[in-house]
Amino acid sequence: MPEVQAPHVNALLDVFQGDRGGHPAVAIHMSSHLSPMWAQARKAAEMLKGRYTIRVLDSQSTSFGLGLLVQKAAEAADAGASVNDIARIVNGAVPHLYVSLFTESLSYLQRSANLSASQSLLGSMLGIKAMLMMEDGRLVTQEKVQTREEVVEKLHEFVVEFASVRELGVLHHAYEGPRNDLVTRLRETLPKVPIHMVDYPPSLAAYVGPNTVGVIVYEGTF
Repeated sequence: MPEVQAPHVNALLDVFQGDRGGHPAVAIHMSSHLSPMWAQARKAAEMLKGRYTIRVLDSQSTSFGLGLLVQKAAEAADAGASVNDIARIVNGAVPHLYVSLFTESLSYLQRSANLSASQSLLGSMLGIKAMLMMEDGRLVTQEKVQTREEVVEKLHEFVVEFASVRELGVLHHAYEGPRNDLVTRLRETLPKVPIHMVDYPPSLAAYVGPNTVGVIVYEGTF
């Protein structure tokens, strides 16, 4: 199975010491429970402590959720916020991001979501799709369904149960039809919410596998 690997620490040192002119930096990475990148970036930042101010943040998210945090950090930086203020803004948004995914590739979940080999084998034989949630940066299995129609229904229910939805990302692999059905229903239910159809990143695919569809909800800060 594919694995997510971080670059060598020297590569990160080169980035942190690059053409920034000694300016402080904020580095935001995919959930530390899914990727070694956060730990490697922390290591590099510690090696430069005293010479550079670098804040390394764990998004506890992935894909659209990670991108949204980076966007918020960039907007704050453009507005003149300090490194500590940017970190506060990002860390304040993290608890308001929610990820729900369905996958048919149960063998991947033996590594990423503690699914047993027998559960994976039986589920694959029965054509079961597993629902995953991201809790504190970890993938956790929630429930199982057998049809793609049920997948669309469950994801729609998941989104519309939020009291507030500011933005929404939808990703898929080999689920274009159900993805389109889901987006159509969500646009009817939540006509004022921006819905972004985003790429399925390889860094997430390494843990969830092919044949998947999911949503990333940002409820906004209150």
